[in-house]
Amino acid sequence: MFTIEQLQAFATTSEAGSFSAAARKLGRAQSVISQHIMNMELDCGVDLFDRTGRYPKLTEKGHELMPYALATLSQLDRLNNKASQLFSSPATKLVLAVDEGIPLTRLPIALKNLEKKFPSLQVECLTASSPDIIELIKSERATTGIILSDLQMPKN
Repeated sequence: MFTIEQLQAFATTSEAGSFSAAARKLGRAQSVISQHIMNMELDCGVDLFDRTGRYPKLTEKGHELMPYALATLSQLDRLNNKASQLFSSPATKLVLAVDEGIPLTRLPIALKNLEKKFPSLQVECLTASSPDIIELIKSERATTGIILSDLQMPKN
């Protein structure tokens, strides 16, 4: 029913606040963005933006549709990242061993940021005691580790 270009125009117009700002952000002509939105509205049979004011504002139906458009675009990004991983360089794997005493509340955020920066990086997290982490690294079952104690990695 909708094209990717239409969904991008819809989401970007809402985010940017105007058709011309969305056009600049997407590198398109303003008329192209307006046409994408009008075609979506024709396909839906409802107005997605209220154009009575200076800037277009999402209608109630536009607000209802937006989460689905954003989810579709997000899924498209993941698909593109996966495809580029499959058809480009082989994936790199990072096995991170984390001390059991370290609170893991911020780790998911850090891992998401790492995934965004390095989409081909596969990260595996292990929890273990500090001495066990050193053994995991020595035996090459972990790439790196975060420990709480003053233990040092042996030189050999």
